[in-house]
Amino acid sequence: MSSKGREGTMLGTAVVTGASSGIGAATARGLAAAGFEVVLGARRLDRLEAVAAELSGARALPLDVTDASSVESFCGQVPSCRVLVNNAGGALGLEPVAEADEEKWREMWESNVLGTFRMTRGLLGKLIASGNGLVVNVCSVAAFEPYPGGAGYNAAKAAERALTDVLRMELLGRPVRVTEIDPGMVRRTSPWSASGATRLVRRRSTRASSRSALRTSLTASPSSRPGRATSTSTSS
Repeated sequence: MSSKGREGTMLGTAVVTGASSGIGAATARGLAAAGFEVVLGARRLDRLEAVAAELSGARALPLDVTDASSVESFCGQVPSCRVLVNNAGGALGLEPVAEADEEKWREMWESNVLGTFRMTRGLLGKLIASGNGLVVNVCSVAAFEPYPGGAGYNAAKAAERALTDVLRMELLGRPVRVTEIDPGMVRRTSPWSASGATRLVRRRSTRASSRSALRTSLTASPSSRPGRATSTSTSS
Protein backbone atom coordinates (compact mmCIF):
# COMPACT_ATOMS: atom_id res chain seq x y z
CA MET A 1 0.00 0.00 0.00
CA SER A 2 1.31 3.45 -0.90
CA SER A 3 0.24 6.87 0.31
CA LYS A 4 -0.39 9.93 -1.80
CA GLY A 5 1.69 13.05 -1.40
CA ARG A 6 0.37 16.58 -1.20
CA GLU A 7 -0.01 16.69 -4.98
CA GLY A 8 -1.48 13.21 -5.27
CA THR A 9 1.75 11.44 -6.23
CA MET A 10 2.41 7.91 -4.96
CA LEU A 11 5.30 8.20 -2.54
CA GLY A 12 5.63 4.64 -1.26
CA THR A 13 7.01 3.23 1.98
CA ALA A 14 9.62 4.88 4.19
CA VAL A 15 11.43 2.92 6.91
CA VAL A 16 12.92 4.74 9.91
CA THR A 17 15.08 2.97 12.48
CA GLY A 18 15.57 4.26 16.01
CA ALA A 19 12.18 5.92 15.61
CA SER A 20 10.94 5.76 19.21
CA SER A 21 12.31 9.21 20.12
CA GLY A 22 14.48 12.15 19.08
CA ILE A 23 15.63 12.51 15.48
CA GLY A 24 14.04 9.20 14.46
CA ALA A 25 10.59 10.10 15.77
CA ALA A 26 10.77 13.58 14.23
CA THR A 27 11.83 12.09 10.90
CA ALA A 28 8.94 9.62 10.97
CA ARG A 29 6.50 12.45 11.60
CA GLY A 30 7.94 14.50 8.74
CA LEU A 31 7.78 11.62 6.27
CA ALA A 32 4.21 10.80 7.24
CA ALA A 33 3.21 14.44 6.82
CA ALA A 34 4.81 14.41 3.35
CA GLY A 35 2.63 11.47 2.34
CA PHE A 36 4.77 8.37 2.88
CA GLU A 37 3.54 5.18 4.45
CA VAL A 38 5.94 4.96 7.38
CA VAL A 39 7.28 1.82 9.04
CA LEU A 40 8.95 2.56 12.37
CA GLY A 41 11.51 0.30 14.02
CA ALA A 42 13.11 0.41 17.48
CA ARG A 43 13.72 -1.68 20.57
CA ARG A 44 11.42 0.30 22.89
CA LEU A 45 8.14 -0.93 21.46
CA ASP A 46 5.90 0.97 23.89
CA ARG A 47 7.39 4.32 22.88
CA LEU A 48 7.48 3.28 19.23
CA GLU A 49 3.77 2.43 19.23
CA ALA A 50 2.99 5.79 20.85
CA VAL A 51 4.76 7.60 18.00
CA ALA A 52 3.08 5.41 15.36
CA ALA A 53 -0.34 6.11 16.88
CA GLU A 54 0.10 9.78 15.98
CA LEU A 55 0.64 9.00 12.31
CA SER A 56 -1.99 7.90 9.82
CA GLY A 57 -1.26 4.43 8.43
CA ALA A 58 2.07 4.06 10.26
CA ARG A 59 3.27 0.67 11.51
CA ALA A 60 5.48 0.02 14.53
CA LEU A 61 7.65 -3.10 14.38
CA PRO A 62 10.17 -4.28 16.99
CA LEU A 63 13.74 -3.90 15.77
CA ASP A 64 17.18 -4.38 17.27
CA VAL A 65 19.74 -3.49 14.62
CA THR A 66 22.48 -5.20 16.64
CA ASP A 67 20.65 -8.54 16.21
CA ALA A 68 20.84 -10.05 12.71
CA SER A 69 17.74 -12.20 13.26
CA SER A 70 15.73 -9.16 14.40
CA VAL A 71 16.77 -7.25 11.28
CA GLU A 72 15.86 -10.19 9.06
CA SER A 73 12.43 -10.49 10.68
CA PHE A 74 11.80 -6.76 10.37
CA CYS A 75 12.80 -6.57 6.70
CA GLY A 76 10.63 -9.59 5.95
CA GLN A 77 7.60 -7.62 7.13
CA VAL A 78 8.29 -4.72 4.77
CA PRO A 79 7.08 -5.75 1.29
CA SER A 80 8.38 -2.65 -0.46
CA CYS A 81 10.62 0.26 0.42
CA ARG A 82 11.43 3.55 -1.27
CA VAL A 83 13.18 5.37 1.60
CA LEU A 84 15.39 3.94 4.33
CA VAL A 85 16.52 6.20 7.17
CA ASN A 86 19.27 4.51 9.19
CA ASN A 87 18.99 6.47 12.41
CA ALA A 88 19.49 3.79 15.09
CA GLY A 89 22.75 4.09 17.00
CA GLY A 90 24.30 6.21 19.69
CA ALA A 91 27.24 6.98 21.95
CA LEU A 92 28.14 5.15 25.14
CA GLY A 93 30.50 6.47 27.79
CA LEU A 94 33.04 9.27 28.05
CA GLU A 95 36.04 7.33 29.31
CA PRO A 96 39.47 8.16 27.85
CA VAL A 97 41.11 5.52 25.69
CA ALA A 98 43.27 4.31 28.59
CA GLU A 99 40.15 3.51 30.64
CA ALA A 100 37.75 2.60 27.84
CA ASP A 101 35.20 -0.17 28.22
CA GLU A 102 35.66 -2.60 25.33
CA GLU A 103 32.06 -3.77 25.57
CA LYS A 104 30.78 -0.21 25.07
CA TRP A 105 33.00 0.15 22.01
CA ARG A 106 31.67 -3.14 20.65
CA GLU A 107 28.05 -2.06 21.21
CA MET A 108 28.64 1.28 19.46
CA TRP A 109 30.16 -0.53 16.49
CA GLU A 110 27.24 -2.98 16.40
CA SER A 111 24.55 -0.28 16.45
CA ASN A 112 26.14 2.48 14.38
CA VAL A 113 28.08 0.49 11.78
CA LEU A 114 26.81 -3.07 11.56
CA GLY A 115 23.24 -1.93 12.22
CA THR A 116 23.38 0.43 9.24
CA PHE A 117 25.01 -2.31 7.16
CA ARG A 118 22.40 -4.94 8.10
CA MET A 119 19.40 -2.70 7.41
CA THR A 120 20.80 -1.45 4.12
CA ARG A 121 21.64 -4.93 2.91
CA GLY A 122 18.25 -6.23 4.02
CA LEU A 123 16.24 -3.62 2.13
CA LEU A 124 18.54 -2.75 -0.76
CA GLY A 125 16.80 -5.03 -3.26
CA LYS A 126 13.46 -3.39 -2.48
CA LEU A 127 14.96 0.09 -2.68
CA ILE A 128 16.33 -0.72 -6.16
CA ALA A 129 13.00 -2.24 -7.18
CA SER A 130 11.21 1.00 -6.24
CA GLY A 131 12.94 2.68 -9.18
CA ASN A 132 13.63 5.79 -7.10
CA GLY A 133 15.15 4.68 -3.81
CA LEU A 134 16.84 6.76 -1.15
CA VAL A 135 19.11 5.70 1.72
CA VAL A 136 19.65 8.32 4.43
CA ASN A 137 22.34 7.52 6.99
CA VAL A 138 22.22 9.64 10.11
CA CYS A 139 25.89 9.93 11.00
CA SER A 140 27.34 12.68 13.20
CA VAL A 141 29.79 15.57 13.33
CA ALA A 142 31.68 13.19 15.62
CA ALA A 143 32.75 11.34 12.46
CA PHE A 144 35.18 14.16 11.65
CA GLU A 145 35.38 16.21 14.87
CA PRO A 146 37.03 14.07 17.60
CA TYR A 147 36.63 15.03 21.24
CA PRO A 148 38.26 13.75 24.47
CA GLY A 149 36.41 10.73 25.79
CA GLY A 150 34.71 10.10 22.48
CA ALA A 151 37.18 7.84 20.68
CA GLY A 152 34.80 4.88 20.49
CA TYR A 153 31.93 6.94 19.10
CA ASN A 154 34.25 8.96 16.84
CA ALA A 155 35.60 5.72 15.37
CA ALA A 156 32.15 4.17 14.90
CA LYS A 157 30.71 7.23 13.18
CA ALA A 158 33.79 7.63 10.97
CA ALA A 159 33.30 4.02 9.89
CA GLU A 160 29.60 4.63 9.19
CA ARG A 161 30.57 7.63 7.11
CA ALA A 162 33.04 5.51 5.11
CA LEU A 163 30.34 2.88 4.60
CA THR A 164 28.06 5.60 3.25
CA ASP A 165 30.68 6.85 0.80
CA VAL A 166 31.41 3.34 -0.50
CA LEU A 167 27.71 2.52 -0.84
CA ARG A 168 27.23 5.67 -2.92
CA MET A 169 30.05 4.57 -5.25
CA GLU A 170 28.70 1.04 -5.56
CA LEU A 171 25.22 2.26 -6.48
CA LEU A 172 26.29 4.63 -9.25
CA GLY A 173 24.05 4.03 -12.25
CA ARG A 174 21.36 2.34 -10.16
CA PRO A 175 18.09 4.00 -9.05
CA VAL A 176 19.09 4.56 -5.41
CA ARG A 177 20.52 7.77 -3.99
CA VAL A 178 22.63 7.75 -0.82
CA THR A 179 22.60 10.70 1.57
CA GLU A 180 24.51 11.39 4.77
CA ILE A 181 23.24 13.66 7.53
CA ASP A 182 25.72 14.79 10.22
CA PRO A 183 23.85 16.36 13.15
CA GLY A 184 25.57 18.04 16.05
CA MET A 185 24.12 18.17 19.56
CA VAL A 186 20.34 17.86 19.81
CA ARG A 187 17.98 18.60 22.67
CA ARG A 188 17.52 15.14 24.12
CA THR A 189 19.11 12.81 26.67
CA SER A 190 22.73 12.46 25.59
CA PRO A 191 25.83 10.69 26.95
CA TRP A 192 27.94 13.72 26.02
CA SER A 193 28.89 15.95 28.93
CA ALA A 194 28.17 19.66 28.78
CA SER A 195 31.87 20.44 29.15
CA GLY A 196 32.77 18.03 26.36
CA ALA A 197 30.16 19.58 24.08
CA THR A 198 31.47 23.05 24.89
CA ARG A 199 35.02 22.00 23.98
CA LEU A 200 33.77 20.55 20.70
CA VAL A 201 31.83 23.70 19.80
CA ARG A 202 34.81 25.92 20.68
CA ARG A 203 37.15 23.76 18.60
CA ARG A 204 34.77 23.90 15.63
CA SER A 205 34.54 27.69 16.00
CA THR A 206 38.32 28.01 16.11
CA ARG A 207 38.71 25.86 13.03
CA ALA A 208 36.03 27.83 11.21
CA SER A 209 37.82 31.08 12.06
CA SER A 210 41.11 29.63 10.82
CA ARG A 211 39.50 28.52 7.56
CA SER A 212 37.97 31.98 7.11
CA ALA A 213 41.36 33.62 7.67
CA LEU A 214 42.95 31.24 5.18
CA ARG A 215 40.32 32.02 2.53
CA THR A 216 40.88 35.75 3.09
CA SER A 217 44.61 35.29 2.70
CA LEU A 218 44.28 33.22 -0.47
CA THR A 219 41.86 35.63 -2.14
CA ALA A 220 43.84 38.74 -1.28
CA SER A 221 46.05 40.34 -3.90
CA PRO A 222 49.63 39.01 -3.88
CA SER A 223 51.02 42.30 -2.62
CA SER A 224 48.75 42.31 0.45
CA ARG A 225 49.16 38.69 1.57
CA PRO A 226 50.98 38.26 4.89
CA GLY A 227 54.59 37.20 4.63
CA ARG A 228 55.05 38.40 1.05
CA ALA A 229 57.32 41.25 -0.03
CA THR A 230 55.47 44.31 -1.21
CA SER A 231 58.30 45.68 -3.31
CA THR A 232 59.30 44.48 -6.73
CA SER A 233 62.69 44.22 -8.35
CA THR A 234 63.96 43.73 -11.86
CA SER A 235 66.96 41.80 -12.95
CA SER A 236 69.56 43.44 -15.06
